[in-house]
Amino acid sequence: MAAPGATLPSFELHRPTRVGEACRLLAEHGPDAQVYAGGTELLLVLRSGLAEIPHLVDVKRLAGLTSVWRSGDAIRIGGAVPHAKAAAAPELADVAPALVEAERRLGNVRVRATGTLGGNLCFAEPHGDPGTALLAHDARVTLESIRGVRTLALEEFLVAALETVREPDEILTHVELPARRFDGAAYVRHTYAERPTAGVAVLLDGADGRAHDVRIAIGCIGPRPLRVAAAEEAATGIPLDAGDDLLAAIGEAAAGALEPLSDAYGPADYKRRLTATLVSRALRQACGRAGTPGAPAQRPGSPGPG
Repeated sequence: MAAPGATLPSFELHRPTRVGEACRLLAEHGPDAQVYAGGTELLLVLRSGLAEIPHLVDVKRLAGLTSVWRSGDAIRIGGAVPHAKAAAAPELADVAPALVEAERRLGNVRVRATGTLGGNLCFAEPHGDPGTALLAHDARVTLESIRGVRTLALEEFLVAALETVREPDEILTHVELPARRFDGAAYVRHTYAERPTAGVAVLLDGADGRAHDVRIAIGCIGPRPLRVAAAEEAATGIPLDAGDDLLAAIGEAAAGALEPLSDAYGPADYKRRLTATLVSRALRQACGRAGTPGAPAQRPGSPGPG
């Protein structure tokens, strides 16, 4: 195995022209093969000497995996779509502005240009942005292998830190979310060294001046993103112009329902307090946008907090 910091170990790069061919290559080479999309995490693992993978199956040019499109009442995002492309996709701008915010802020320019949404989800890095926003949207992922195709909810797909239910011979072909626009949406985060210590996505509707169908997803504080039912229930029915005390109380309810993990990004108690603040901030933004029809989730060119 290569020493840390050494050049990349040798491997054979396969460039299939169809998804079926890529699946066949993964099945043929078994544990010696891995899907290669953006490679931002995979190549780092190889260069660090943590693994040697003799066969990389390049899926970056496969039809369907590099597009964002509408299919009936759903929006589909190909597994090899780069983060920057997802952030700029007109299909997502109106339906999923919180996801667009998360994609715009992810990592750095290089990572956004080369890293892919499917790769991000498959690597299951706990300090990642897109999974939190997608969870609020009830997103689903589709996996394909020579054994067939299966689709499952994102919350079923993400198991733990660096762990998913994807089998080694499966390719994440696309992510799907309902093509439903919420009146108010927000994604806020706090970062440390480009990765978020905590991230919060909020979606809601604003009928009759109050918040309805509230979705609150929290990520980066534990092994995987989670929806917080207690906070969603507490926020349902609040006035769109709710005061700071009420929003802070909902933030505390969210934080109290979590079990954050201490790590290099901060101790558990700090993450709990931080999450309470971010939940109230995201609610304030989402309620404000719901109360202002047509307001953008984020002003063009504005990086937003974190």
